[in-house]
Amino acid sequence: MTLGDRITRALSEEAENRDVDLLGLYADTQRRLVQAGPARRTPQLVPLLVAASVLCVLVGGAFLRDASNGGTGPDRVPYPVATSFRGDVDDDFSCPDREVYDWTRLETVTDDYFVASLRGGPQTQADLHEAPRFEYVEQGERAFLRFGNRDGTLATLSEFRLVDGEWTRWRSEVCTGADGGIAVPLVDELALGKRAEAPYPVNIMGGAPVPAVLLDDRQYYNGVGLIRHRSIYLERCEKQICVTAIHDPTSALLTQTRARDAGRPRDMSTLFWPADELVGRTNLHSLYVLYDPEDAIAEIRGDLDDASKVSSAAFTDGSWPGTVHAVLLRESTVDAIVVVPRVGEPRSYPPEELPGWTPDG
Repeated sequence: MTLGDRITRALSEEAENRDVDLLGLYADTQRRLVQAGPARRTPQLVPLLVAASVLCVLVGGAFLRDASNGGTGPDRVPYPVATSFRGDVDDDFSCPDREVYDWTRLETVTDDYFVASLRGGPQTQADLHEAPRFEYVEQGERAFLRFGNRDGTLATLSEFRLVDGEWTRWRSEVCTGADGGIAVPLVDELALGKRAEAPYPVNIMGGAPVPAVLLDDRQYYNGVGLIRHRSIYLERCEKQICVTAIHDPTSALLTQTRARDAGRPRDMSTLFWPADELVGRTNLHSLYVLYDPEDAIAEIRGDLDDASKVSSAAFTDGSWPGTVHAVLLRESTVDAIVVVPRVGEPRSYPPEELPGWTPDG
């Protein structure tokens, strides 16, 4: 067990006595930063900012795990170091939607997570953005740089034009999900579990493996249009259950169910997608989790605005008593979250009355 793990366990107990919803504060901070109009942080700064965030939020009930195997500085490089393969990128997009950046009208570009460039050459740019594949072609006074995913699907198409003898960014198209979201399309999108490639190991950032259960693993489009994935795990934290979302090999966000929730499901929607990737986009999903150590709950369910109902999935493990119930819903469709006990009458809660709820999901 690492020092960070020991601090985790110790602070978990202390956090029970503090009524601080840090996930809500985190989401609110992200929202205020967008309103203020600062730049989104670029991918190469993620390890450094996550490490700083650990110090800021370690005193509460949720925190960012240490990313000490990454970072930047005089003797460090961004983690991981990518080596992009040149060639075999589709000519046409197959993603649900695209965001268009018109670099000739910078007032229309509200998100600088990605800034098209040829500085250092196409290979350098592809490596910088960790694009598995890329293609570059010049056609007279126009040039095109394509970033592709491992399977060759087109993620980003940037056009450059010669202006005063220099290649100048002109226009980019970047893959996004449908309806303003970032999710890669899935059949039965509300089913939890292993939905993508091999999940990240729960101890990817160091320490011995711990007993953990995979809650969900699925793909999304990052700010460059490339397909990435994140993994969410359940593990015991003293008398509670810790829920850890691993966004990449350098960053993870952790929260936990809490005794003071008094049998109400906790809204963990802000954990479902990496918050940085949602800036300027929409979180279409709501995740509700309830830990039932006594096995007194049959299920939790979502009652939707079309009168349909979605039941929770049940997660168990020998490392903790009882059952964790979790249900994933489309945020815009939820009328109520219902707790169905094995004995007695169901209890219904509007989403805004649940712990962890925030106005923007």
